Amino acid sequence: MKGLMKKIPDECCEYYGNDKILVCQENKRKFVMHNNSGRNLLKIRVDGCLITSGTRCDFAVDDNSTDVYLIELKGKDLRKACIQLKNSYKYFKKNFSYKTIHCRVVLSKISSPAVASCELKEMLKMVKEEKISFKYKNDRLDEILE
Repeated sequence: MKGLMKKIPDECCEYYGNDKILVCQENKRKFVMHNNSGRNLLKIRVDGCLITSGTRCDFAVDDNSTDVYLIELKGKDLRKACIQLKNSYKYFKKNFSYKTIHCRVVLSKISSPAVASCELKEMLKMVKEEKISFKYKNDRLDEILE
């Protein structure tokens, strides 16, 4: 973790600690990490801080092992969320050495056309080829870290 923190500007680090619950929230959308493992977690503001150009996700959470969670909190545009996560994934893969990158989207509403979108299909293809995990859900997504 110490090596990673040297690469992250201080102003982008929103939280570092081992609390049982870590929350990333915007408006009514919420990603909740249940830290049952007691690991130190690093919450990073990606959008407009770590990555300042292009489309990118809102947050990243480093779980102090070999994994990172890329979090996008979105209204109802799953297509755009997929693009933001793909761009963030490429950035993290290039600049850090994580074993697993988990992509998460929390939406206010999932629209039917978005589920059939080319961007979602490309994201699912990337999930299969790159061996990353991808989940999306309405309003709140809970992740349990064992």
